[in-house]
Amino acid sequence: MSDSLTLLTAKQTGKSYASYRVWGSLGFASASMLFGLLLKESGIPAAKGVCIAIVVMTLLFAFLLEDRKASARRSSLRMLSLYSPLSVSYGFCFWYSAYRLRIG
Repeated sequence: MSDSLTLLTAKQTGKSYASYRVWGSLGFASASMLFGLLLKESGIPAAKGVCIAIVVMTLLFAFLLEDRKASARRSSLRMLSLYSPLSVSYGFCFWYSAYRLRIG
């Protein structure tokens, strides 16, 4: 859902979709590293509070999002296959971070 909102926003503002993705990926990577450092320093008990805070912040930011109207163009399977590799990077970052935390 966030990718479709990003695509529509990039199209309506005339900005590059890639720039949104790059800044989003950098933000995600930075947050992952900070969360990993926090866990390393304070231990697992602090993770519960941090996770709850992140969920609350995410919900608050979600309420600030504006709905965008898409065109009436029909989607096709070919269009979906073009964007599927983009969603792999977040999963990879998450599992790689978990792996790195595990082996210290």
